[in-house]
This record gives sequence, structure tokens and C-alpha cells, in this order.
Amino acid sequence: MTQELVSLVAQYGLLIVSANVLVDQIGLPVPAYPTLVVAGAIAADGHLAAGPLFLLSVIACLVADCGWYLVGQIYGIQVLKLLCRI
Repeated sequence: MTQELVSLVAQYGLLIVSANVLVDQIGLPVPAYPTLVVAGAIAADGHLAAGPLFLLSVIACLVADCGWYLVGQIYGIQVLKLLCRI
């Protein structure tokens, strides 16, 4: 499993990391930390640019947070009740 993750991140790098962080921040049970650690190791090795990796991870977090904020603004307590039931 680890080797598959390393090869995916080495091949698709920024896309995989940003999509994984976005899905994790939306609330789906997908861990982003292993992907971030592997991407950081690949970036430290020089095969992946660290700046764009960090920037896209932050942007993915902000997109998910802004999405949740807008959902809360529009639907308010209904969303909170649904999340508490889950």
C-alpha cells in the first residue's frame, strides 16, 4: 500500500495531494496526513516542488472551509442538526 501511494504521489503529485486534502477537509473519512508526509518526503528529495505543494494544500483547505461557511450561511441550523444526527 505504501509503495502504491509513493508511486501515485511521485507521478501525479500536486493533483493527488490537493484532491486528498480537499476531500479530507470536506469531511469524508479519507486521511490526508499520509499523503502529505509522502509528498513532503518526495519534495525534500527534489522530485516535487515544495512551494506549489504547500500553496495548493492551503488553497484546498480554504476552498473546503469557505464551502462549509457558505453552507452554514445558507442553511444554518438545518445543516448543524443533520451533522449532529450523523
